[in-house]
Amino acid sequence: MKSMGERSGVPIEPDEQTNLLDSCLSLAGVIGGGVPGAGGYDAIWLLVCDPIDTSPDIPPLERVEQVWSEYKELDVSPLSVIESLAGGARVEDLNSIKGLAEATAPL
Repeated sequence: MKSMGERSGVPIEPDEQTNLLDSCLSLAGVIGGGVPGAGGYDAIWLLVCDPIDTSPDIPPLERVEQVWSEYKELDVSPLSVIESLAGGARVEDLNSIKGLAEATAPL
């Protein structure tokens, strides 16, 4: 993405995001990362393996949050999401989620 942006003259992955990604990708427990969609300063994604027990070490997610809190090239804030403890992907009952049936009904 970085190379494509440079060749097209469009900041798909601006240097500030590359630097943040590089800092995060160097941390133990960070599997990968990148700039989603069309890029351009608004988001990055990271895949972090955060084991249940990392004692006595700092958990990977906390390391990432520390890098972000100290980052000065851009104003960033993490939006962390973790896997469901319900066992992965599952089929939901449309009627068990309040308002979902109405929201997905044809117009």
